[in-house]
Amino acid sequence: MALLNINEQQPTLKRFALFELGFRPFFLLAGISAVVLMSLWLLMWSGWMERPPYYPGNWWHIHEMLMGYTSVVIVGFLLTASRNWTGVQTLHGSWLAALTGLWVIARILPFIPVPGMWIAVVDLSFLLFSGIAVAIPVLRVKQYKNMIFTPIVLGLWVANLLMHLQLLGLTTDTAIIGQRMAIALIVVLIMVMGTRVIPFFIENGTGQRGATRHYHAVEISGTVVTSAWAFYYTLFGNDLISGVAALLAAILLAIRAAGWHLSALWKVPLLWILYLGFLWVPIGLLMHFMTAMGWTTSSYAIHALTSGAFGIITLGMMSRVILGHTGRELKHSTALIVAFVFILITPLLRLLPAIPAFAENYYFMVHMAGGFWFLAFLVFVFRYASMLIKPRVDGRPG
Repeated sequence: MALLNINEQQPTLKRFALFELGFRPFFLLAGISAVVLMSLWLLMWSGWMERPPYYPGNWWHIHEMLMGYTSVVIVGFLLTASRNWTGVQTLHGSWLAALTGLWVIARILPFIPVPGMWIAVVDLSFLLFSGIAVAIPVLRVKQYKNMIFTPIVLGLWVANLLMHLQLLGLTTDTAIIGQRMAIALIVVLIMVMGTRVIPFFIENGTGQRGATRHYHAVEISGTVVTSAWAFYYTLFGNDLISGVAALLAAILLAIRAAGWHLSALWKVPLLWILYLGFLWVPIGLLMHFMTAMGWTTSSYAIHALTSGAFGIITLGMMSRVILGHTGRELKHSTALIVAFVFILITPLLRLLPAIPAFAENYYFMVHMAGGFWFLAFLVFVFRYASMLIKPRVDGRPG
C-alpha cells in the first residue's frame, strides 16, 4: 500500500519546480507561516502589536493556526496523495500557482484596510477550490473509497464559513462551532490517514513487514466512537456526554496505536515523530474528558490536540513526504532531529501551566512554547526550502 510513492514516468529538465506538485508550494508556505504566524501572535498577545480589526480577541490566532497553517498542510498532502492513488495529474503549473496565491492573499488581507467581506470571500475560496481539486482525480477514476477526504476538506470550508459569518456580524455564536468543527474534522482526518500510513511506514522503515498488530473490533469501534465524539463535540462542546465519548475514543485509539508499536521504530526519527504525534490524539481526547469533568480548562485540551497532535504530525509527515517526493532517501539529518525535538517540547511547555505548581508561570510558558514552535519550523524551512523549489534529484517530474 505505497500511498506516497507516485509513479513518475518522464524526466524533467525544469530548474524551478515549486509548482510541479501540491506538496511543494503548500509545505513551503506551511513552514513559513508556522514561523510568521506564531511570531505575530506572540507580539499581539503581549500587546506589542495591534491585532487585525477583523478578528476580535484571540480569533486571529485561532483562525490562522487552523485555517491558515493546518489547512494548507492538509491540502498539500491530499493533492500529492490523490495523484498517487488515482494516477491522475492533480493541480500543477499556473493553476497550482493561482491556488497558492489565493492562500497568500487570504493571509495578508486582514492586515490591510479592506471590507471584511473581501477577507471572508478570498479566505473561503481557498478551501472550496482545494476540495474540488482533490475530488476531481478521485471522481475521474471512480475511486470512491478515497472520497472520504473531499468531505473533510469541504467540512473545513463549512467550519471556516461559520467563523466568518460571525466575524462579519451576520450570525451569533457560530464561530465557536466552526472552531470545534475544524478541530474535530482534523482529528478524524488524522485518525483515518494515520491508520492507513503510520503502521505501513513503521513496517517498511523497520524492515518488519506484517509485524504491526491490527485489532479489527478496536479499529471499527474506535472509528465509530471518535466520529461520534467529533459530531457531538462540534455541536455541544465539552459536556458530560462529549467527555465520556472522548474518554472512550482516547482508550480505543491508544490501543490501536499500541498495536503499531515495534521497538525498532525508536531508531528511526521519521517513524517515532509520527508515532508520538498520533499518541497526542488520545492525550488530547483524554484532556477533553478532563475538561468535561471540570478538572482542567478547554484551552489546555485544545492545545493538546493542536500544538501536540496537529503540530507534531504535520511536521513529521511533511518531512517524510518532501524527502520521498524529491527523490531522496528517507534518512534523517541532525537538523531534522533538532526540529523534531523542538516540536515535541512545544506542547509540553504549553500544557505545563495546567499543573498548579506551574500556573503562576503561564505567561512565560506560553512564550517558551511559542519559541520552540518557532524554532522547530525555522529549522524545517532552512532544511527543506531548496528541496521544494528545485526539481527532484533523480530528474523525474513531481
